[in-house]
Amino acid sequence: MKKQLAAKLTDDEKTAAEQQAIQDQLAAIQKENSQFKFEKQFLSGGYDAKTAVELAEAMAGGDMKKFTEAHAKYAAEHEKQLQADIKAKLLQDTPGLQSANKVDPNATEPSLGEKAAQSYNQQFAPAPAATQTQTN
Repeated sequence: MKKQLAAKLTDDEKTAAEQQAIQDQLAAIQKENSQFKFEKQFLSGGYDAKTAVELAEAMAGGDMKKFTEAHAKYAAEHEKQLQADIKAKLLQDTPGLQSANKVDPNATEPSLGEKAAQSYNQQFAPAPAATQTQTN
């Protein structure tokens, strides 16, 4: 009777272990599925592939600290890139700020905008002596 009970317990333990392995596999598949769904959403939202994968892993794993860190890093880099793009576009579209010599971008001659600023400063900048007498 004891041998049968011991054999039954080991069979029950084997069954429980098999069921636990199946549950673990199911949980891993569900996590991977949700990760792919999150990644797809982030990619369609305009995130680059590396950031989308990072954010999706954090969301699928429930790691909000990792998610916020990755998102903050992306937002800072994205902001820098946007500012650089805007500045380049404004400089490109503003007449007179391009190099006077359009053939050679490394020309040492000042641009038209710089020449205009120098001319303005020479004409309207107060004399150093005049500023000292006005403050006394």
